[in-house]
Amino acid sequence: MVEPAYDSRDRIVGHYDAEEYSESYNEWIYYSIYISKSSYRERIYLDNFYGSNIRIYAVVNYDRITIPYQVVGSYEVEGVGTVNGNYLSLSYRVKDIYSNSYSDFCETEARRY
Repeated sequence: MVEPAYDSRDRIVGHYDAEEYSESYNEWIYYSIYISKSSYRERIYLDNFYGSNIRIYAVVNYDRITIPYQVVGSYEVEGVGTVNGNYLSLSYRVKDIYSNSYSDFCETEARRY
């Protein structure tokens, strides 16, 4: 008998309410994120990342999330995170490369609903 393969991403997929603190701008913002699985193993997509209607990808390794350096639209992003039950913690850097703005360093706590 063949055991079905366990996919650690299954416990992460879903809708999340995000509470984000910008260390650079000293402000809080609130938005929703949707996480889905990529066709690539260990990779997930985060839709509406940074509350900016962009889709980034991240790599899941057990409870650790890595957001590799990537440029999506006008945003340059990279960061790390952890998963604990229905909670997701992310720490990342975002820069709008077209506006020549400073990097925005953010801490986000999100809860799946």
